[in-house]
Amino acid sequence: MLEGLRRSWRLLKKGKPGHRFQSQYEAQQKSRRPAWARPVWLAAGTVIMALGVVALPAPGPGFLVIGLGGALISRESRIAARFLDWMELRLRAAWAWLEDAWASAPWPVKVLAIIICAGTAVALGWLAAVYILSR
Repeated sequence: MLEGLRRSWRLLKKGKPGHRFQSQYEAQQKSRRPAWARPVWLAAGTVIMALGVVALPAPGPGFLVIGLGGALISRESRIAARFLDWMELRLRAAWAWLEDAWASAPWPVKVLAIIICAGTAVALGWLAAVYILSR
């Protein structure tokens, strides 16, 4: 099983942006596997995504966990694979825009952005702690 996951990761990494999840889906559908495997992968992806949603208010990798769950679901669902390919292209474009904006911003704007991001993270962490401790 571990070797299968490594092979899937290499295929995903090697894939062309905007098509990698659909390629993964097609490769998964061509493979020979037991009938129970599809529902197990869908259930595992759903559970992992739900854990990621629950983890969102707390500081940590909530979005990464949601992405991992989505990747597991996309192995068994063409709709999920297409959505993740579409989303990857949008996120890459947004990241490129942010890199350009950051590179061209003067240093006082960069300092202000860092302060705002750090303050937001601290405030969200504090709110999460207050919420959790008040229960």
